[in-house]
Amino acid sequence: MLNERIGFHLNEINQTAAIMNEARGEKENKSLLKFINNLYDLGNLHVQANEFSKIKGVYFNSKRNENEQKSFFGLEIVDLILPSISKFLISDREDKIFSKIKHKIRKYPNHLGKGIKFYPEKKK
Repeated sequence: MLNERIGFHLNEINQTAAIMNEARGEKENKSLLKFINNLYDLGNLHVQANEFSKIKGVYFNSKRNENEQKSFFGLEIVDLILPSISKFLISDREDKIFSKIKHKIRKYPNHLGKGIKFYPEKKK
């Protein structure tokens, strides 16, 4: 889960951050926020709640502003990068984008279970 990886990284570098999620519908946003708050308050089977202490906020933002004139580049970048990471996890083949960003993945090249969590667990 991405929130776990962010929490681990922030603890390692002793910094704080907020997380911005792409907004969907009001019902979906509330459901996700409830899940995240429970995770941060209680932890889960694999990660204790204190691992999330450096995450200081969770926000939802649409990809574009109300008049559709401005996009929020962070959300756009995620849409560009995630397919390359997914392709790599499924096929073990690096495309051009993945080869440019792989060194940014936490603990790469030993990233499985550290920088990237894969379900079902992938063994190399």
